[in-house]
Amino acid sequence: MILRRLFRFGAGINITLFVAIAFALLVWFAGPFLVLGESAPFASVLSRLITIAIILLLSLTTILLIIMRRAKREKQMEEDIVESVDDDLGR
Repeated sequence: MILRRLFRFGAGINITLFVAIAFALLVWFAGPFLVLGESAPFASVLSRLITIAIILLLSLTTILLIIMRRAKREKQMEEDIVESVDDDLGR
């Protein structure tokens, strides 16, 4: 029950983190086996680390956008509630 609430609370964030970690693990472990013609773009550790850093940067940017949208939505909801209460009180 607690886990369900946690998932519901941060669904977008949790999914983003899960996908980012899954891609990072895929790049790290399966990357050396990816061969395009005679080129192996993820054969070196440095290329895999750079790719994983880019994946993590993109996921952190996505999480930041999710948080900013939620904050904006909550602020708008708060303003609507205050406005509604003021209208009910006749101010």
